Amino acid sequence: NAANKIAEIYYENLEDEEQGIEWYEKAAELGDGDAAFRLSQIYGDEMDDHENEFKWLEKAYQLGRIDGLSFLGDFYKDRQEFEKAKECYEKLAELEGYEVEGIIGLGSLCENNGEYNKAIEYYESLVEIGSYEGMSALGEMYAKGRGVKLDTNIAIKWYEQASEAGDYSAQYKMRELKIFEIILNNVGILQTDVYKRFSSQEKDYIMNTLKDLDKENRIVRVKSGSTYKLFVE
Repeated sequence: NAANKIAEIYYENLEDEEQGIEWYEKAAELGDGDAAFRLSQIYGDEMDDHENEFKWLEKAYQLGRIDGLSFLGDFYKDRQEFEKAKECYEKLAELEGYEVEGIIGLGSLCENNGEYNKAIEYYESLVEIGSYEGMSALGEMYAKGRGVKLDTNIAIKWYEQASEAGDYSAQYKMRELKIFEIILNNVGILQTDVYKRFSSQEKDYIMNTLKDLDKENRIVRVKSGSTYKLFVE
């Protein structure tokens, strides 16, 4: 509508954020789902204001925008409003072109609730149609021992299949798993010795990966002189 066009001129062309947001809000209140969705992007991506991001995602969905359902489901899940999250993911799973997003969401919800066997069923249903998302999700379950025995070999198998099917991120996941496996098989290994297993150009990546594994409580880093000893949690 006209209000949305005015908002675009202010926000996108004139870079007047205050006027742009005001007009996007007017457009959304007049029933423009595109304006509501754009507000969710502005608040979430540009302002890091997740309360307003959530508010306008809900509004966009109510006004007929379905492409934010996955994000909305994730918001509900984070708020532990699991029935609402499930509703979002189920609707996605029924929509042509959004089925994979919906099933991945349902699987993640099952994992969150400790229903690991059901999560595996969802992911396996995606594998059957050649979805790399399902392969990667199964790899992650085995990599982290979520509802299954931690098995790096099986995890790598799934990541390899996901990579071959087009999941470029699977290569990074395999690299992370290789680092984790080194620590698993060499309890108390020094962080500096882990670096030696890779090229010097990869040092920063390895260091950041170790920090992430520590934050996820998958490993423990214990200060040892100028470096760290590494242990599996």
